Order: sequence, then C-alpha cells, then structure tokens
Amino acid sequence: MELIEADYKYLSLLVDYMTYEGVYKACNRFGLKTNASPLQKTNI
Repeated sequence: MELIEADYKYLSLLVDYMTYEGVYKACNRFGLKTNASPLQKTNI
C-alpha cells in the first residue's frame, strides 16, 4: 500500500476555503456550485 503525501500548504488552503465563512462548506461539485470561479470548478 502506497502512502499519499500532501503538502501542508495545500491542506491549509483547502481548510481555509472550507471554513472561511464560519460554516463548513463542502469541497465537492455541490459545494462549489454556488459561488466558485471557473478555475476552482476545473480542479474538482
């Protein structure tokens, strides 16, 4: 089984995005549907 390494800066950015408004925002195609830029949508 291989371990997947994730850099701290990417995880931190993801957590900041998901909790920026004070409530949990899903980081999937449904959570990004409401107010995401085209660039954010392409990364899902």
